[in-house]
Order: sequence, then C-alpha cells, then structure tokens
Amino acid sequence: MTDALHETYEEMAAAYAVGALSVSDLAAFEEHLAGCHACQSLAAQFSVAASALPISVPQVQAPDLL
Repeated sequence: MTDALHETYEEMAAAYAVGALSVSDLAAFEEHLAGCHACQSLAAQFSVAASALPISVPQVQAPDLL
C-alpha cells in the first residue's frame, strides 16, 4: 500500500468516528481497518472525541420552527 493511500485512510478515520462516510467509503475503510493497527488506534481515538462532543456544550431547546 502506498503512503498516499494510507494517508487517505487516516483522513477517513475522523469521518468514520462520526458516521459520515459514504456507503462505498465505509466498506473500503472497514476492510482496511480490519488489518491496520495504526488506523484502528486512530479510529478509537476519534471515537472517544466524537463521543464527548454532545456533552461538551450546553444543551438548548431547538426552536419550534425547526
């Protein structure tokens, strides 16, 4: 695997953590993730950060017009 391709997978890790990958990217990333310990670690770190996002700001009621 080329460094450029692996770099692409590393960039996908953040989107993966928040569920923002397309169906095709998700399949490709999960296939890569199964055998790449570096990306497994990165995805886990991003997942921790993504889990903290909803509780990191005050919660407010959405406007009725929304």
